[in-house]
Amino acid sequence: FFHYCANREEEMSDEHLDIKPIDSLQSSSLTEEAEIIKFQNIAFSYYHKNNFDKSLEYFLKALGVQEFYYKNQVNKTTADLLHNIGVNYSKLKYYYDSLDYYLKALNLRKELYQNQDHSELAQSLRYVGAAYYRAHIFTEARDYFDQALKMRQNINASKEDLAESFNDLGVVYEKLGDYNQSIYNYEEAIKFYEEINSNKAVVIMRNIAVMYFSIKHDYEKSIEYFNKILDLKEKIMSI
Repeated sequence: FFHYCANREEEMSDEHLDIKPIDSLQSSSLTEEAEIIKFQNIAFSYYHKNNFDKSLEYFLKALGVQEFYYKNQVNKTTADLLHNIGVNYSKLKYYYDSLDYYLKALNLRKELYQNQDHSELAQSLRYVGAAYYRAHIFTEARDYFDQALKMRQNINASKEDLAESFNDLGVVYEKLGDYNQSIYNYEEAIKFYEEINSNKAVVIMRNIAVMYFSIKHDYEKSIEYFNKILDLKEKIMSI
C-alpha cells in the first residue's frame, strides 16, 4: 500500500495534432495547394513514426508555402499548421517555442471565429495552458485552463472534453498548492469519465488517494479512494 501511494500516473493529457493527413490532389502540376498538402502529409508520416524533428521540418515548410500564397489572410489552414508546429515543439520539449506557436494559432482562431465560442478556440486555450504548465508557469496555465473549461461548458462540449478540462484544473491547482480546489476539479472530472465508462477515472482517483495520503495525511480518505478504485475497476470490467 505504501509503495503504491508513492507513485502517481502521468497527470495531464498529452497534446495531439489537430488535423488529419489530406489526400493528394489528382493533378500532375504541383500547385501551391498541392505543395502544402504534400508537405503536410510527409509531416504527419514522420509524426506517427515519432520523428518529431522531421515532422516539424515539414510542417514549417508547409507553413512557409501557406503564408507566401495566403499572406495576411485569416485562414483555417494557417491556424491548424501553427497549432501542429506547436505540438511538435512540445513533443521535442521546446516549451517556449511551443507556446509561441500555440498563441499564434489562438490569436488567428479568435479572428477566424470572431471571438465567438468555438470548439477549436477552446482547444487552443487549453493548449496554451498546457504549454504554460509544461514551462512551469502555473498561474498562467490555470487561467487558460479555466477559460477553456468555461468555453467548453458554453458550447455544450462532449463529456470527455469537459472531464479533460476539469482534470487540467485539478492538476494545476495541485501544483499551486490549492489542494481543496484540486480535489474539487478532480472529482468533477471523475463524474464525467464515469458517465462514459473511461478508465481515466481510475487514474484520477489514484492521484486523489495519493494526495490524501502524502500531502493531506488523511489516511482514511486515502483508503476510501483506493476502495472506490477497486469498485470502479469491477464496474468497468463488467461492461
